[in-house]
Amino acid sequence: MEKSKIEGTEVVNARELVSRFFKGSEQEKALIIAGDLKKLADSIVEQKGVSKHQIRKYYHSLLEVSKEVELSGESLEGKLLKVALLKSYISYDSNRSQNRIKNKNFISFVQAVVDEILKRKNKESLELATILFEALVGYTASLKK
Repeated sequence: MEKSKIEGTEVVNARELVSRFFKGSEQEKALIIAGDLKKLADSIVEQKGVSKHQIRKYYHSLLEVSKEVELSGESLEGKLLKVALLKSYISYDSNRSQNRIKNKNFISFVQAVVDEILKRKNKESLELATILFEALVGYTASLKK
């Protein structure tokens, strides 16, 4: 796995982490959440450029899609457009003049999660993405609003 050190914090490649998580066994998924995701979250916190509120906004958007799929009993296919829009939202939020998201690790994480859901197109991928994102929210709770 590609790792480097930035100011004392080990940086984990977000895209690779998300890919390994989606492909891994249940045990591997648990180890990723307990280990490498924590390292990614630490690098996000240290790098700054994103607020706790902004991270939760993306998590809640994904959670909303998940609940819509669950309540409707339909497949994920009908909600893929909403998932895909998260990539355009992160692009917008990273280029706006105020409250701009400048955290490359978080941007990469969101893009990778969306890519995996769009590639797999099933409810399980949405559920996995929600679990992974929920863990990231927990690990980044020390960020300021």
